[in-house]
Amino acid sequence: MPFFSIIVPAYNKGPHIDRCIRSIYNQSFTNYELIVVYDKSTDSTLKELNRLKDERMAIYSRDMPGPGGYAARNLGIEKANGDWIAFLDADDEWYPDHLENMVKVISKHPEVAIIGAGFKAVDDTSETIQPYYTHSKEKGIHIVRFVDFLNIYLKKMRFANTSVIVASKYVLDEIGGFPAGKTNKGGDLYTWIKIFAKYDGAWSPHLGAITYHNAVNKVTSNSYFDIEFLKSVCDEVYISSKGMKLLKMYINSLIVKDYVRYVVNDNRRGFSLYAKVFRINPVKDITYFLLDKMPLVFLSKLFQRKLAHSYKLLENKK
Repeated sequence: MPFFSIIVPAYNKGPHIDRCIRSIYNQSFTNYELIVVYDKSTDSTLKELNRLKDERMAIYSRDMPGPGGYAARNLGIEKANGDWIAFLDADDEWYPDHLENMVKVISKHPEVAIIGAGFKAVDDTSETIQPYYTHSKEKGIHIVRFVDFLNIYLKKMRFANTSVIVASKYVLDEIGGFPAGKTNKGGDLYTWIKIFAKYDGAWSPHLGAITYHNAVNKVTSNSYFDIEFLKSVCDEVYISSKGMKLLKMYINSLIVKDYVRYVVNDNRRGFSLYAKVFRINPVKDITYFLLDKMPLVFLSKLFQRKLAHSYKLLENKK
Protein backbone atom coordinates (compact mmCIF):
# COMPACT_ATOMS: atom_id res chain seq x y z
CA MET A 1 0.00 0.00 0.00
CA PRO A 2 1.35 3.45 -0.84
CA PHE A 3 1.98 5.87 2.02
CA PHE A 4 0.90 8.84 -0.14
CA SER A 5 -1.56 9.10 -2.98
CA ILE A 6 -0.50 12.11 -5.07
CA ILE A 7 -3.31 13.76 -7.02
CA VAL A 8 -2.59 15.98 -10.03
CA PRO A 9 -5.54 17.46 -11.98
CA ALA A 10 -4.46 18.15 -15.56
CA TYR A 11 -6.36 20.38 -17.97
CA ASN A 12 -4.60 22.32 -20.75
CA LYS A 13 -1.25 22.25 -18.94
CA GLY A 14 0.89 20.95 -21.79
CA PRO A 15 3.71 23.48 -21.33
CA HIS A 16 4.09 22.71 -17.61
CA ILE A 17 3.15 19.07 -16.98
CA ASP A 18 6.68 17.73 -17.59
CA ARG A 19 8.08 19.99 -14.85
CA CYS A 20 5.33 18.91 -12.47
CA ILE A 21 5.62 15.15 -13.01
CA ARG A 22 9.42 15.09 -12.93
CA SER A 23 9.39 16.88 -9.58
CA ILE A 24 7.27 14.00 -8.27
CA TYR A 25 9.54 11.34 -9.75
CA ASN A 26 12.51 13.11 -8.15
CA GLN A 27 11.14 12.85 -4.59
CA SER A 28 13.55 11.40 -2.03
CA PHE A 29 10.60 9.55 -0.44
CA THR A 30 9.30 7.06 -2.98
CA ASN A 31 6.44 5.14 -1.32
CA TYR A 32 3.65 6.79 -3.27
CA GLU A 33 1.19 6.32 -6.10
CA LEU A 34 0.64 9.08 -8.63
CA ILE A 35 -2.93 9.68 -9.79
CA VAL A 36 -3.32 12.09 -12.69
CA VAL A 37 -6.89 13.10 -13.47
CA TYR A 38 -6.97 14.26 -17.07
CA ASP A 39 -9.80 16.57 -18.04
CA LYS A 40 -10.21 16.50 -21.83
CA SER A 41 -7.84 19.19 -23.08
CA THR A 42 -7.29 21.06 -26.31
CA ASP A 43 -3.50 21.16 -26.08
CA SER A 44 -0.64 18.64 -25.74
CA THR A 45 -1.39 17.63 -22.13
CA LEU A 46 -2.37 14.01 -22.89
CA LYS A 47 0.56 13.54 -25.28
CA GLU A 48 2.95 14.75 -22.59
CA LEU A 49 1.34 12.50 -19.94
CA ASN A 50 1.67 9.43 -22.16
CA ARG A 51 5.32 10.27 -22.76
CA LEU A 52 5.95 10.57 -19.00
CA LYS A 53 3.83 7.62 -17.87
CA ASP A 54 5.44 4.67 -16.10
CA GLU A 55 4.42 2.15 -13.41
CA ARG A 56 4.17 4.91 -10.81
CA MET A 57 1.42 6.80 -12.66
CA ALA A 58 -2.24 6.02 -13.20
CA ILE A 59 -4.26 8.26 -15.53
CA TYR A 60 -8.02 8.68 -15.12
CA SER A 61 -9.89 10.65 -17.77
CA ARG A 62 -12.96 12.85 -17.56
CA ASP A 63 -14.84 14.26 -20.54
CA MET A 64 -15.86 17.54 -18.94
CA PRO A 65 -13.36 19.94 -17.33
CA GLY A 66 -14.42 21.38 -14.00
CA PRO A 67 -13.48 24.82 -12.61
CA GLY A 68 -10.71 24.78 -10.02
CA GLY A 69 -10.02 21.10 -10.54
CA TYR A 70 -12.42 20.26 -7.69
CA ALA A 71 -14.23 17.41 -9.45
CA ALA A 72 -10.91 16.04 -10.73
CA ARG A 73 -9.47 16.01 -7.22
CA ASN A 74 -12.58 14.26 -5.91
CA LEU A 75 -12.16 11.50 -8.50
CA GLY A 76 -8.51 11.18 -7.48
CA ILE A 77 -9.48 10.87 -3.82
CA GLU A 78 -12.01 8.18 -4.73
CA LYS A 79 -9.33 6.18 -6.57
CA ALA A 80 -6.62 6.70 -3.92
CA ASN A 81 -5.18 3.77 -1.97
CA GLY A 82 -2.98 5.76 0.42
CA ASP A 83 -4.05 6.98 3.84
CA TRP A 84 -2.57 10.40 3.06
CA ILE A 85 -3.40 12.54 0.03
CA ALA A 86 -0.80 14.93 -1.36
CA PHE A 87 -1.94 17.57 -3.84
CA LEU A 88 0.08 19.16 -6.63
CA ASP A 89 -1.28 21.41 -9.36
CA ALA A 90 -0.09 20.57 -12.85
CA ASP A 91 1.63 23.93 -13.34
CA ASP A 92 3.58 23.78 -10.05
CA GLU A 93 6.52 21.69 -8.85
CA TRP A 94 7.82 20.19 -5.61
CA TYR A 95 11.20 20.46 -3.99
CA PRO A 96 12.80 16.97 -3.85
CA ASP A 97 12.43 16.52 -0.08
CA HIS A 98 8.80 17.63 0.21
CA LEU A 99 7.25 14.22 0.88
CA GLU A 100 10.14 13.20 3.13
CA ASN A 101 9.50 16.24 5.31
CA MET A 102 5.78 15.49 5.43
CA VAL A 103 6.53 11.97 6.70
CA LYS A 104 8.44 13.54 9.58
CA VAL A 105 5.37 15.57 10.55
CA ILE A 106 3.06 12.55 10.34
CA SER A 107 5.48 10.50 12.45
CA LYS A 108 5.46 13.20 15.12
CA HIS A 109 1.75 14.09 14.94
CA PRO A 110 -0.20 11.16 13.43
CA GLU A 111 -3.41 12.54 14.97
CA VAL A 112 -3.63 15.60 12.68
CA ALA A 113 -5.84 15.73 9.59
CA ILE A 114 -4.09 18.31 7.44
CA ILE A 115 -0.49 19.50 7.07
CA GLY A 116 0.87 22.64 5.44
CA ALA A 117 4.35 23.91 4.59
CA GLY A 118 6.15 26.86 3.07
CA PHE A 119 6.20 27.63 -0.64
CA LYS A 120 7.72 30.03 -3.14
CA ALA A 121 5.46 32.02 -5.49
CA VAL A 122 6.84 32.99 -8.90
CA ASP A 123 5.41 35.41 -11.46
CA ASP A 124 6.84 37.25 -14.47
CA THR A 125 8.87 39.71 -12.46
CA SER A 126 9.49 38.32 -8.98
CA GLU A 127 9.92 35.36 -6.66
CA THR A 128 8.42 35.54 -3.18
CA ILE A 129 8.82 33.24 -0.20
CA GLN A 130 5.43 33.25 1.48
CA PRO A 131 5.49 35.19 4.78
CA TYR A 132 4.34 32.45 7.15
CA TYR A 133 7.44 30.42 6.29
CA THR A 134 9.74 33.34 7.10
CA HIS A 135 7.73 34.14 10.22
CA SER A 136 7.42 30.59 11.61
CA LYS A 137 10.20 28.35 10.33
CA GLU A 138 12.18 28.74 13.57
CA LYS A 139 9.23 27.24 15.47
CA GLY A 140 9.82 23.92 13.77
CA ILE A 141 6.99 21.45 13.34
CA HIS A 142 3.96 22.77 15.21
CA ILE A 143 0.26 22.19 15.68
CA VAL A 144 -2.19 24.58 13.99
CA ARG A 145 -5.75 24.70 15.31
CA PHE A 146 -8.79 26.36 13.78
CA VAL A 147 -8.28 29.73 15.50
CA ASP A 148 -4.57 29.63 14.61
CA PHE A 149 -5.43 28.87 10.98
CA LEU A 150 -7.74 31.90 10.73
CA ASN A 151 -5.35 34.23 12.54
CA ILE A 152 -2.61 33.32 10.07
CA TYR A 153 -4.81 34.53 7.21
CA LEU A 154 -6.02 37.60 9.09
CA LYS A 155 -2.37 38.60 9.49
CA LYS A 156 -1.98 38.51 5.69
CA MET A 157 -0.11 35.23 5.66
CA ARG A 158 -1.10 31.78 4.42
CA PHE A 159 -1.06 28.41 6.15
CA ALA A 160 -0.18 26.78 2.84
CA ASN A 161 -0.85 26.60 -0.86
CA THR A 162 -2.83 23.62 -2.19
CA SER A 163 0.31 22.33 -3.91
CA VAL A 164 2.02 21.71 -0.56
CA ILE A 165 -0.94 20.43 1.46
CA VAL A 166 -1.18 16.84 2.64
CA ALA A 167 -4.48 15.67 4.12
CA SER A 168 -6.03 12.53 5.55
CA LYS A 169 -8.02 10.52 3.00
CA TYR A 170 -10.41 9.46 5.77
CA VAL A 171 -11.16 13.08 6.66
CA LEU A 172 -11.48 14.20 3.03
CA ASP A 173 -14.02 11.41 2.50
CA GLU A 174 -15.81 12.40 5.71
CA ILE A 175 -16.35 16.03 4.70
CA GLY A 176 -17.32 15.15 1.14
CA GLY A 177 -14.14 16.28 -0.60
CA PHE A 178 -14.07 19.47 -2.64
CA PRO A 179 -17.20 21.47 -3.58
CA ALA A 180 -17.43 20.39 -7.22
CA GLY A 181 -20.13 22.21 -9.16
CA LYS A 182 -20.74 24.76 -6.41
CA THR A 183 -18.16 27.45 -7.16
CA ASN A 184 -15.46 28.48 -9.61
CA LYS A 185 -13.16 29.90 -6.95
CA GLY A 186 -12.48 29.46 -3.24
CA GLY A 187 -13.23 25.74 -3.14
CA ASP A 188 -9.83 24.86 -1.70
CA LEU A 189 -10.20 27.35 1.13
CA TYR A 190 -13.75 26.09 1.80
CA THR A 191 -12.39 22.54 2.10
CA TRP A 192 -9.57 23.48 4.49
CA ILE A 193 -12.01 25.44 6.69
CA LYS A 194 -14.29 22.41 6.95
CA ILE A 195 -11.34 20.22 7.96
CA PHE A 196 -9.97 22.66 10.53
CA ALA A 197 -13.43 23.11 12.05
CA LYS A 198 -13.30 19.45 13.16
CA TYR A 199 -9.62 18.49 13.37
CA ASP A 200 -6.23 19.93 14.23
CA GLY A 201 -3.59 20.49 11.60
CA ALA A 202 0.18 20.80 11.64
CA TRP A 203 2.78 22.82 9.77
CA SER A 204 6.22 21.79 8.55
CA PRO A 205 9.11 24.29 8.42
CA HIS A 206 10.27 23.45 4.90
CA LEU A 207 9.72 24.88 1.44
CA GLY A 208 7.58 22.29 -0.29
CA ALA A 209 6.69 23.73 -3.68
CA ILE A 210 7.21 26.43 -6.25
CA THR A 211 3.89 27.83 -7.45
CA TYR A 212 3.83 29.62 -10.79
CA HIS A 213 1.39 32.51 -11.10
CA ASN A 214 2.50 33.08 -14.70
CA ALA A 215 1.44 29.62 -15.89
CA VAL A 216 -1.01 29.16 -18.75
CA ASN A 217 -4.71 28.52 -18.15
CA LYS A 218 -4.85 29.71 -14.55
CA VAL A 219 -8.47 28.89 -13.77
CA THR A 220 -9.10 31.46 -11.04
CA SER A 221 -6.53 34.16 -11.75
CA ASN A 222 -9.04 36.68 -13.15
CA SER A 223 -12.21 35.53 -11.41
CA TYR A 224 -14.11 36.74 -8.37
CA PHE A 225 -15.49 34.88 -5.38
CA ASP A 226 -19.06 33.64 -5.27
CA ILE A 227 -19.84 35.56 -2.10
CA GLU A 228 -22.94 33.63 -1.09
CA PHE A 229 -21.05 30.35 -1.46
CA LEU A 230 -18.16 31.76 0.53
CA LYS A 231 -20.49 32.83 3.33
CA SER A 232 -22.33 29.49 3.32
CA VAL A 233 -19.42 27.74 5.03
CA CYS A 234 -20.43 29.50 8.25
CA ASP A 235 -23.65 27.47 8.24
CA GLU A 236 -21.79 24.21 7.64
CA VAL A 237 -19.32 24.23 10.53
CA TYR A 238 -19.86 23.89 14.26
CA ILE A 239 -17.29 25.98 16.08
CA SER A 240 -16.89 28.23 19.10
CA SER A 241 -18.25 31.79 19.08
CA LYS A 242 -14.67 33.07 18.96
CA GLY A 243 -13.91 30.86 15.99
CA MET A 244 -17.08 31.95 14.18
CA LYS A 245 -16.25 35.62 14.70
CA LEU A 246 -12.77 35.10 13.27
CA LEU A 247 -14.19 33.15 10.35
CA LYS A 248 -16.63 35.94 9.52
CA MET A 249 -13.85 38.52 9.85
CA TYR A 250 -11.75 36.58 7.36
CA ILE A 251 -14.63 36.18 4.91
CA ASN A 252 -15.31 39.92 5.21
CA SER A 253 -11.69 40.59 4.27
CA LEU A 254 -12.12 38.51 1.10
CA ILE A 255 -15.35 40.31 0.22
CA VAL A 256 -13.68 43.71 0.65
CA LYS A 257 -10.74 42.56 -1.44
CA ASP A 258 -13.02 41.62 -4.33
CA TYR A 259 -14.94 44.90 -3.96
CA VAL A 260 -11.67 46.83 -4.27
CA ARG A 261 -10.63 44.74 -7.28
CA TYR A 262 -13.91 45.57 -9.04
CA VAL A 263 -13.47 49.29 -8.39
CA VAL A 264 -9.78 49.49 -9.25
CA ASN A 265 -9.60 46.97 -12.11
CA ASP A 266 -13.08 47.18 -13.64
CA ASN A 267 -13.94 50.80 -12.80
CA ARG A 268 -17.27 49.78 -11.29
CA ARG A 269 -18.87 48.41 -8.16
CA GLY A 270 -19.44 44.72 -8.64
CA PHE A 271 -21.87 44.53 -5.74
CA SER A 272 -23.07 46.40 -2.67
CA LEU A 273 -20.31 45.95 -0.13
CA TYR A 274 -22.38 46.94 2.88
CA ALA A 275 -25.12 44.47 1.93
CA LYS A 276 -22.70 41.55 1.59
CA VAL A 277 -20.38 41.74 4.60
CA PHE A 278 -21.14 40.17 7.96
CA ARG A 279 -21.96 42.82 10.60
CA ILE A 280 -19.58 42.00 13.42
CA ASN A 281 -17.59 45.17 14.13
CA PRO A 282 -19.35 48.58 14.37
CA VAL A 283 -16.23 50.56 13.38
CA LYS A 284 -15.59 48.44 10.32
CA ASP A 285 -19.29 48.43 9.49
CA ILE A 286 -19.18 52.23 9.21
CA THR A 287 -16.07 52.00 7.03
CA TYR A 288 -17.74 49.46 4.75
CA PHE A 289 -20.81 51.70 4.52
CA LEU A 290 -18.73 54.73 3.52
CA LEU A 291 -16.77 52.70 0.96
CA ASP A 292 -20.05 51.51 -0.49
CA LYS A 293 -21.73 54.93 -0.66
CA MET A 294 -18.93 56.88 -2.36
CA PRO A 295 -18.17 54.92 -5.52
CA LEU A 296 -17.54 58.00 -7.68
CA VAL A 297 -14.66 59.02 -5.44
CA PHE A 298 -13.11 55.58 -5.54
CA LEU A 299 -13.68 55.14 -9.25
CA SER A 300 -11.56 58.17 -10.10
CA LYS A 301 -8.04 57.46 -11.29
CA LEU A 302 -6.72 59.97 -8.78
CA PHE A 303 -7.88 57.89 -5.81
CA GLN A 304 -7.29 54.36 -7.07
CA ARG A 305 -3.93 53.95 -5.38
CA LYS A 306 -5.22 55.56 -2.20
CA LEU A 307 -8.10 53.08 -2.21
CA ALA A 308 -5.79 50.10 -2.49
CA HIS A 309 -3.57 51.53 0.25
CA SER A 310 -6.58 52.23 2.48
CA TYR A 311 -7.75 48.66 2.03
CA LYS A 312 -4.41 47.32 3.23
CA LEU A 313 -4.51 49.57 6.29
CA LEU A 314 -8.11 48.59 7.01
CA GLU A 315 -7.47 44.88 6.90
CA ASN A 316 -4.31 45.13 9.00
CA LYS A 317 -6.33 46.60 11.86
CA LYS A 318 -7.14 44.20 14.69
